[in-house]
Amino acid sequence: MTGTTNDGEDAMAKNVRELRCAPSAVFRVLENGWIFPSWVVGATRMRDVDAD
Repeated sequence: MTGTTNDGEDAMAKNVRELRCAPSAVFRVLENGWIFPSWVVGATRMRDVDAD
C-alpha cells in the first residue's frame, strides 16, 4: 500500500506478527547469529558470525 492517508501522512505497507512468548525469548533467538537462516526467508546458510 502506498500513497497518502486522509491526514496527509505517507502510507506504507505494514506486516505484524504477534508472538505468544516473552520478549527475552525473542531476543535469545535474535542474538544467536548461527540460526539466522532458520527464520529469515531466503537465507540458506551462515558463513560467519561476529563474537559479540
